[in-house]
Amino acid sequence: MGDSRLRVGRRGFRATCLVAGLVCAVFVAGTTWSTLSPDYPWDQGELVADLVIVAVSGVVSVVAGRYARRLGGDGDVARWLPPETGGPVDPGPPRRAMRVGLRWSALWLVVWTCVAVLGGVAVAAKNREARWLLDHGARDPGVVVAVHKPSKRPVTVDVRYGSSVVTVRRTTRREYAVGDRVEVYHDPADPSRFRTADEPNPDRVLEAVGFVSVFLGWLGLTVQAVAVARWGLRFRAVSRTGWRHARARYTVEPGKARFVVRFADGGELRASGWVMSRMHDSGWTPVLVGGTGGRMVIQLEDGRAARVAARAPRSLP
Repeated sequence: MGDSRLRVGRRGFRATCLVAGLVCAVFVAGTTWSTLSPDYPWDQGELVADLVIVAVSGVVSVVAGRYARRLGGDGDVARWLPPETGGPVDPGPPRRAMRVGLRWSALWLVVWTCVAVLGGVAVAAKNREARWLLDHGARDPGVVVAVHKPSKRPVTVDVRYGSSVVTVRRTTRREYAVGDRVEVYHDPADPSRFRTADEPNPDRVLEAVGFVSVFLGWLGLTVQAVAVARWGLRFRAVSRTGWRHARARYTVEPGKARFVVRFADGGELRASGWVMSRMHDSGWTPVLVGGTGGRMVIQLEDGRAARVAARAPRSLP
């Protein structure tokens, strides 16, 4: 019963850690997106509320993760690894393999950060365009001559000003009717640049590129930041436990590799990790194993370091 309660508690803390981390990431991305808007209400306390949610969810995620690892017994090396009987292990090669994995995660972190930044630049350019027309564009009175309300696309409004008729995409909650008076701001040197006093009429391509880039960038940045942090935790775990000689075989499933590790004393450990490139089902091969619990590393026969998480402490014959 005690072990069962520990497993339930560990799963509960892990779920809390994951949910709180997702809340933190979503609010960071949403707050960043909102503050890029020129109409963001800086004086209404919304930013302070968002930052409080980010801070609280981040702290809850970290604390829940620590309790989950503590309940999992990650600090008890004897539960996961046997005493070394195959002679001392040179830590140089496996640590170099771990550094390769860390560098790849760090590289992808930089890539996704650049994607998010470029998306922010696109959004800022869209907002600057709309603001420039208000500040420097020519202003003419206009009248709504048609309102289009398709079922699956944004509402658009045809506006006549002078001798021109332009189509403005509605992005506010204002309801338009034929005959409504509006103010049109346009660039005399470029008739394709126009907006109304209420509708910024953003460039659709620029808006789509900015939104998708910011969303994907923050998502990838979050995933890779977690990956880099996990590599750091594994370095600490391996420094504490050292390496053990063992034999292992693994099977590759969609998105996951499952390992069975056998040590010299007959103990067996089951773990799972991400599938790496050129990874196929294997027979029993010599490996090196280090770390504990969810912070384990297996150096494969081809010299690469696989990040794995053990399902349970090793079983003895």
